[in-house]
Amino acid sequence: MSIAYQAAFWLRNICDSDLEGIQHALGPGEDILAGLRGFRIFLEGLYQDYTSFETSAAERLPTKIGIMADDLENYHHLTETLDCLHAVARAGVLETQEGKPCLAVQKGALKKQFKKSVAFPLEMLEKHGFSFEYRKQGRGAATYRQCTELRAAFPDCPGLVGAVKYFTERLGEKNVREDYAKTDVLFYTADYDSALLNAATGRKALSPERPGIMRTLGARQALWPPVLDALCGELSLGTDLSLNPYVFPNWNVRFLRQKKTVCTFSIGVDTLSVRLPLSCGLARELVLDRASLPQRLRDCVESFGCVGCGKCENERNIEVVDGIRLCTLGYSNFATEDSRMMAVTLTSGEDLAVLLSLVRRAAEER
Repeated sequence: MSIAYQAAFWLRNICDSDLEGIQHALGPGEDILAGLRGFRIFLEGLYQDYTSFETSAAERLPTKIGIMADDLENYHHLTETLDCLHAVARAGVLETQEGKPCLAVQKGALKKQFKKSVAFPLEMLEKHGFSFEYRKQGRGAATYRQCTELRAAFPDCPGLVGAVKYFTERLGEKNVREDYAKTDVLFYTADYDSALLNAATGRKALSPERPGIMRTLGARQALWPPVLDALCGELSLGTDLSLNPYVFPNWNVRFLRQKKTVCTFSIGVDTLSVRLPLSCGLARELVLDRASLPQRLRDCVESFGCVGCGKCENERNIEVVDGIRLCTLGYSNFATEDSRMMAVTLTSGEDLAVLLSLVRRAAEER
């Protein structure tokens, strides 16, 4: 997965925030509002310029987590640029220099917030409109290495640095066990409503129709409303949403019968995938009737088998049904579920209709 996909994911998830509501509720000055708009535009430009992050010299070999080493390093270039800016905002003190706002950042304070090299992040931030002045003991310094303080400004939108500081101070800490994402993700997406208007960030409170999700689906957007109509409307299942920012960024939407997961949909750029674990009884039915299934779903059935979950010896719980090795164990852990998993990327209404009929059956059993 290349930086093009990763940058497209973040671009599509920049939030549509209620700046009028923020102005009414908090009354920030016009410079702050202009800066909030400017930061959103800055993020758009950064993500659209994804080719500038393709600078890895790593050999193109697969890593243990499934991504090529150079692609992983390129993605880190992008996220570390944003993490560095986030650290500048946290560590900086808003001051005025020659009538323009700037963030005065002590080098020691920045190092506590951002422990990696700042060379590439500062270069990219400068390319996209930031200016940095380096100082040592009140005098100018030629480089970051020589300085004890740096001053960050954004000449084309002077209020941006103050707005980023204003936003960052109000982000708060997010707990991924309860919130849809960590604090840095809200920064990556300019989620002003969560930080400034206390909009819900709870995993179970978030709408599965939020604009970022719909934009991420892109070409597969038409497949999503039927899923929600069937699972939330017809079956009254609850939802649990989370945004995974790592390596292969995506949204995960779990559909729940009370506290039990019925199925999980994964939403990536122009992709919609699902994982539906089946009971042994339902899996047996599908094995015997697999010839009637669409090819993608038939392939899932024909991949059933032992996954080495450690719950038995010598595969004694494996039963061969019409040539398919079927695990007869009940659910006990994620590995056991994988033995009878319908894991498929959906591309057509036909596949989706059959899949939803299986979800209805699985929900009844839950």
